[in-house]
Amino acid sequence: LNQTYPTARFVLNTRSLRNWVVSKADHMRRKRVSAGCPPWGSDCAKDPHGFVSNSNTTIRRWIISQAEHQRRVLDFFNGSRSLRNRFVVVDVEGQSARSLNLLLDWVTRSDVSTRKTTDPVRT
Repeated sequence: LNQTYPTARFVLNTRSLRNWVVSKADHMRRKRVSAGCPPWGSDCAKDPHGFVSNSNTTIRRWIISQAEHQRRVLDFFNGSRSLRNRFVVVDVEGQSARSLNLLLDWVTRSDVSTRKTTDPVRT
């Protein structure tokens, strides 16, 4: 994306790991039930590709994959000052209207060089 849109600004949304896992597992549970599968597990004849797995093994893979993704994103944007000035991490849980307005101001401003954006937006 950075090569295609060299002046774009990037936002990494985060939330607590526990809440993210519970939400994702529950989403998969609903998908499994609607497909006629048992609520929890990995195998279901009606889902031969395993897209709706929510087994313990799958959940562990989600966590590892998420951690690796966040590390790659942070490493990339920490590669230069120019990249850091176009990147922000936002914890989307419990944000006040003020902090979200600060983020929206940053996203819509034409000059991003004067505001530090490497730290999460907080109130």
